[in-house]
Amino acid sequence: MSSLFSIAEAYLGKGEYENFRNSIDESYFIAVDLEQQDMQLQLLYLYYEFYIKIGDQIIALDYLEKFVRLKQEVDEAIRTEQILEMQARFDTDKKDSELLEKEDEIVLLEQEKEIQDLQISQDRLLKLFLLISVVLVIVIAFTLYKRYRLRTRLNDILSEKNIELEEANATKNKFFSIISHDLSNYASVIESLSGMVERKHTMMDARMLSNNLKTLNDSAIHNKLLIRNLLEWAIAQSRRIKLIPQFYNASELCHSVVTTLENIASEKSISLIVHLDNDFKFYADRSTIETVLRNLISNAIKFSSDNSEIHIIAKANDDIAKFKVRDFGIGIEEDDLLKLFRVDVNPNTIGDNVNKGTGFGLILCKEFVEMNKGNIYVESEFGKGTDFIFKLPVKTEKDEKD
Repeated sequence: MSSLFSIAEAYLGKGEYENFRNSIDESYFIAVDLEQQDMQLQLLYLYYEFYIKIGDQIIALDYLEKFVRLKQEVDEAIRTEQILEMQARFDTDKKDSELLEKEDEIVLLEQEKEIQDLQISQDRLLKLFLLISVVLVIVIAFTLYKRYRLRTRLNDILSEKNIELEEANATKNKFFSIISHDLSNYASVIESLSGMVERKHTMMDARMLSNNLKTLNDSAIHNKLLIRNLLEWAIAQSRRIKLIPQFYNASELCHSVVTTLENIASEKSISLIVHLDNDFKFYADRSTIETVLRNLISNAIKFSSDNSEIHIIAKANDDIAKFKVRDFGIGIEEDDLLKLFRVDVNPNTIGDNVNKGTGFGLILCKEFVEMNKGNIYVESEFGKGTDFIFKLPVKTEKDEKD
């Protein structure tokens, strides 16, 4: 019997848990059959040590409680046997002196006190184990609840992202459908006019030929601009554009862009006027911001009447640089303002001006401004003109933290 216990103890020490279980189970069944309570106590405590070692606190506590109950029974039996032996000696030895009787009584009282003290200690230990069990149950329940809440939140976020992705894909599909339609229209115009000029140029007078060639040239220019903007937008969407943000002089930027567009404006006798309250620097990528300003001024020229003015206004405060392109053209109706900067809106549904474009330049402007940590918006009153406004930082993120 003791050899089986030693073997089980050795398996536990070596971490061979399967062999340990087989040995200790066999030992425990034999100890129960033979009513060897001392061995049962040793085996129960060994069970307790095993479950503590593998981290199963609940079963470990269960075995410890069995150990305590059996220990109480053994101690009680021992005490009962001792009392009976003392009583027998007392009955058989009536001739003992009173002093001995008193000493026996004192010993008995002391033993009873020890029993009471042991019972109190055992009760306290049991209460402590129960308290620990309750705390463990609460901790486990709280942990499971937190994990459930986290999993639910993650599922909600994933669902929202999937919906946003589906909406974005649908929007881009519609956008590409609009762009492909515009490209097809320009290509059809170029093909039709070039074919007609080739076949009938000898039958055309100089004025008709000039008008057809101008229309052909305008279509080619618009097609080229659309393709260039489309490529820039596609590169921006793929995040392959490498921004090089630096501090740039606002006056130099405005005059540089205006210089490239003066010839186009002069064809309609339009004056490009730059206003700066004071010269200042802003923080952005120059190439993309030049594209934004050039697109906005080009649109203003397109929608302005002949012999008018376009004002390019720039000013700054401590945090924000504000650029405004103001024209005095036909303006934009309130319902149409909500359709700007959107890839899911066909530009042919915006306004009724014969010079309307693809609307793609504004989408590209919005993309580039936001890539430079800015924002863009429009203010307009129908019949009086339009202000396109974009704002950029005048400080780096490091400057703002400092």
